[in-house]
Amino acid sequence: MLVLRKVLSKVSALAIAVIAASPAAGPAIAQDESGFQDYLGELARKAASEGVSRRTIDLVIPTLTYSARVVELDRQQPESRPNAPISNFEPYRVKHVDASRITRGRAAYQRQRWR
Repeated sequence: MLVLRKVLSKVSALAIAVIAASPAAGPAIAQDESGFQDYLGELARKAASEGVSRRTIDLVIPTLTYSARVVELDRQQPESRPNAPISNFEPYRVKHVDASRITRGRAAYQRQRWR
């Protein structure tokens, strides 16, 4: 289980990196189930080119699924509208970040750090 967790973590990090590195490519092709399948092929090729083993790719890629609900929620993000201003962080921080959350986050980080 620990090995699978590490593998999933690495592939998740790679997926995030791929999406961040090519913002136009990922969202443009993953607008529906068939586009998502095309994206998975692109992700697998990118992962292989970045040194992820074929075994890891074959293990993880089939577990990734398209979620219309996630796409719907993503499209509702205020920053996703064309020419939308970037929200200020301070009101978010005041509403969502407190000492308890920071303490829990630090504890979770320490637990995960050595796995």
